[in-house]
Amino acid sequence: MAPPSWGVPAITVPSGFTRDGLPVGLQIAGPWRGEAQGLRAAAAFTAGQPWAPTPPAATD
Repeated sequence: MAPPSWGVPAITVPSGFTRDGLPVGLQIAGPWRGEAQGLRAAAAFTAGQPWAPTPPAATD
């Protein structure tokens, strides 16, 4: 998915880790000229998430 190449604003926010410790992100796309809507959605999502989530501990 490539919203910026479509001419719409998008923002990606961290959303956690997989069971294997890989980072996962959430991409939020808004309508044309809808930057404020995308930023509000990203702020609302990240408000409920730890700011710097700690990845799962590595195991042998």
